[in-house]
Amino acid sequence: MLEAARANNIKKVIFASSSAVYGDHAAAPQKESEPQNPSNPYGLSKLMGEKYCNMYSENYGFDAVSLRPFNVYGPRQSISRGGVVANFMACAVKGTSPEIFGSGEILRDFTYVQDVVDAFEFAMQKSGKANRLSINIGTGKNHSLIEVLKMVEKISGKSLAPVSKGRIVGDAHQTLADISLAKKVLGWEPMYSLEKGLEKTYAWYKGHFQ
Repeated sequence: MLEAARANNIKKVIFASSSAVYGDHAAAPQKESEPQNPSNPYGLSKLMGEKYCNMYSENYGFDAVSLRPFNVYGPRQSISRGGVVANFMACAVKGTSPEIFGSGEILRDFTYVQDVVDAFEFAMQKSGKANRLSINIGTGKNHSLIEVLKMVEKISGKSLAPVSKGRIVGDAHQTLADISLAKKVLGWEPMYSLEKGLEKTYAWYKGHFQ
């Protein structure tokens, strides 16, 4: 992608990085200025992507911004690829038992997909000001998997009995975004609360999987 941008004189590149760059033992809230120590191959690949973007920007003169979304969820999210909210939604619609990895007390900063899309649009508009920065995109709040499951039960009106699975190796205990840089540099902040986002997400899954 970066080679194509260079060859075609592209002026702006916005890279979809991830909160996974912080790793399992990062302090919360996670700030962009903290060391990145990814604990799984996915996080490492995203961190390398950021470095490639910055290197190409410096060497070839185009703007490059890396956004680090935190735990994105919403309509159309793949169930097979392991999104926890997507899994909860499918189980609520079908009346089956969802899987929860670990104790269910894992904390996540769940970010609604429309907020993430808006952040990318803001980054495109203000890429010069944000050039070669890595910027968190989250809500600044986190919730346990059990909390999310209870919200889904309330929204769907169904009781869901979770099946406990072992913790995933390299999975962070908690994610929590410090979004002050996104507010300052991009002028962006999230518009969706978790409950509002889950309501819209459930409406989509209910309409597509019954």
